[in-house]
Amino acid sequence: MPWLAELQAGEEFNRWISTPPPVAELRTEIEGKLVDIAAGRGHYIVARWAGMPAGYGAAYLTPCRRRAHIEVGVRPDHFHKGIGTAIVDVLIQYKRAAFLERLLAVVDARNKACLTLLRSRGFFEAQPAPRPGLVSLVQDPGN
Repeated sequence: MPWLAELQAGEEFNRWISTPPPVAELRTEIEGKLVDIAAGRGHYIVARWAGMPAGYGAAYLTPCRRRAHIEVGVRPDHFHKGIGTAIVDVLIQYKRAAFLERLLAVVDARNKACLTLLRSRGFFEAQPAPRPGLVSLVQDPGN
């Protein structure tokens, strides 16, 4: 999926990441994640707008398989169109269908839009964050 590597390598997409990885490294990472998902260790969706990829969402199962780390990305030219919200809602449906206990997310503390979206969907702050400047969020079974 070259479009995904290009999206994740873009300056606007990575404004919350201090040093974005090179595109080749992203492609390798994405391929590895897709292998895990194909092996039943997660769920992946592509959001389309006018037939073109506009964003993606992924839930990667933890080794105990009762939790999943989520990742959501929307093309900057498609911000504020409800795409991120739709992706998060599908990932929450996946959590319920797969009988997972919780979803986990790590978000840059400056990314207020993402934090607001996740909190509106029942995520709350968990401690500790992996490093300063990041926020760990969790959504428990009742949501």
